[in-house]
Amino acid sequence: MIRPSRILSWCVYRLSRIKIRIIKNSLIGQFIRRYKIDLSEFQREAKEDYSTFNDFFTREIKSELRPILGPKNAVISPVDGIIVAYGSIDGDTIIQLKNSDYSLHRLVNENEKLKAEYMNGYFATIYLAPNNYHRVHMPLDGTLKNSKLIPGKIFPVNQNSLKKITNLYIKNQRLINVFDNPISPFILILVAALNVSSITTSWQSRLGNNEKLISKGEEMGRFNLGSTVLLLFPETSQLQWLDTLKVGENLKMGEIIAKISNY
Repeated sequence: MIRPSRILSWCVYRLSRIKIRIIKNSLIGQFIRRYKIDLSEFQREAKEDYSTFNDFFTREIKSELRPILGPKNAVISPVDGIIVAYGSIDGDTIIQLKNSDYSLHRLVNENEKLKAEYMNGYFATIYLAPNNYHRVHMPLDGTLKNSKLIPGKIFPVNQNSLKKITNLYIKNQRLINVFDNPISPFILILVAALNVSSITTSWQSRLGNNEKLISKGEEMGRFNLGSTVLLLFPETSQLQWLDTLKVGENLKMGEIIAKISNY
């Protein structure tokens, strides 16, 4: 039996790719008004310049508005978004919200090697609201070692859903991307959500060349209608979060969120 959420996501997916000008311009215009989008911040400044609503949703921001900050050991926010939670992983336990947690082992699809490497490590969870810039960038230089799509649900991932649905991040469909780096390995996970189950990565156009280095700040993927990213570091990184980092604050891609101390 096909679930209503799957039907809704399929309908939104199709609607977001309609190229009929009057329809797509109307959708884009309504979205701009509702979420107060300032198109002057983006490469294409008129709604007519976008071929579909999805093309608009994944619009490219002007690079000068998102400078990549800090030295090589500085970890930057990979996205524009709201920080939901961050801190240390307690053994196998990661915080979802206050008084709500979930399993690292299950998050990485019960991969024993990854569980062993990242237990007692560090994590950050960043939520992309509808009005945010929706491309995902590299928090550090990284060589892609593995990228695996884990099928799952497509529950919403907003604050209300986080409070109501236990283990939300391990129930939803997600793309687990494992990177290597001479300073520290890391994992960047893209979590899908209602109406947002389509995720695109930059290496899909690289003919499967997983060994290519992707530089810090370079685009690594995008949500075709937005969601959440999880960033994981092992204990050996000796990660130090910035003192100014706070749950609930807005982040911009390129801002420093932590530094790797073992560098």
